[in-house]
Amino acid sequence: MKVVKALLCVLPLAAIALAQGTGSDVVTATGNKIKGNVLVKSDTIEGVVYDDKGVETTVPYKDVVSVTYGDRPVSYAEAKAAFDRDKWDAALPKFQKAAEDPKITRMLQYALFYQAECYFFLNKYTEAEKAYKELLKQVPDTRFLPDAQLRMAQIKLKSDDKALWQKAADELKGLIAKAKKWSPLWETRFTVAYVSAARKAGSTEDFIPILTEAIKDCTDLDAINDANVEMVGIYQDKKDYQKAVEMAKKTIISLKEIAAKPGQDQNKIARVRAALYNQIGDCYRLAARAAPDAERKERYLDALLEGYLRAALLFPQVPQENPKALFWSGDCFRILRDTKRSQEMFDELKTRWSSDTEWMKKVEAITGKTEEKPATKKEGK
Repeated sequence: MKVVKALLCVLPLAAIALAQGTGSDVVTATGNKIKGNVLVKSDTIEGVVYDDKGVETTVPYKDVVSVTYGDRPVSYAEAKAAFDRDKWDAALPKFQKAAEDPKITRMLQYALFYQAECYFFLNKYTEAEKAYKELLKQVPDTRFLPDAQLRMAQIKLKSDDKALWQKAADELKGLIAKAKKWSPLWETRFTVAYVSAARKAGSTEDFIPILTEAIKDCTDLDAINDANVEMVGIYQDKKDYQKAVEMAKKTIISLKEIAAKPGQDQNKIARVRAALYNQIGDCYRLAARAAPDAERKERYLDALLEGYLRAALLFPQVPQENPKALFWSGDCFRILRDTKRSQEMFDELKTRWSSDTEWMKKVEAITGKTEEKPATKKEGK
């Protein structure tokens, strides 16, 4: 009888607990639909399944904005905080530690994926590729499946092997069709990535209409600006430098407006703006090479003042673009016979990005190189 009474006392409490919620997870879906106090039972490329007061609900992958686990380990939280501040060196060992945490079970794919991302952003592409493959091996239906496939194609593009560039383009083209069942956003992302790979592999196809169509109904900041950056590059290839610069400047203005709005990812915006300033520098530098002698110096100055120096000085925290900005700033100053400023740029590059072997090799190759003096109008002419 005492046991029965005890059960009668416990059951109402259990019912109350169930009514208040099943777990401590939060699922955010498109349209700012937030569901808290739920228990996430599945988080894959197919979508999220959660239990809410004994009722299971499925949110398709394309509608999932984010999943927050109430029981996420402290080790993971610390790692993610460092990652979100672009502190990849600090975040990497923390994610490795989190992946070994007994409490990480439901979030293992997150720890593995962000390990790979740290390697990628640190330009350690061999390690990154291994890490993405390990993620897909341990969690085949991971929600990060498209992210990992995109990254592995991008890693091929970092190689000096042209055959790998074409392989990356072929892979990305095949993924566009797959992406349709995941989400329109991934279809756009893979389209932009395919265009980038195809261009690097040597395709001369006019991709402007393809990119324009890809972002027509897109609302994702990254995808839109990646497409715009790619179109700037296409105009560069066509040697229509004026059009390329106009488009880059227009995109920078739109980014400033977006950055002023609350809730924006300022790190991502900074990366895109830095890339665009570098592209403006590229346009003027390439135009200088083809310019008449009397205009050459002015074009190199434009490359510095409107492009490279802005990327170098305004965005020192962007590792994907700052080394390039410093290198070409130094080279333009070298061409303009401003030896002091040229050396300052190269020294800053060596100090700040000594681990970036690609740009270190370029500095070594160009140190001491003699370039023709930019022509100026002769007195009395």
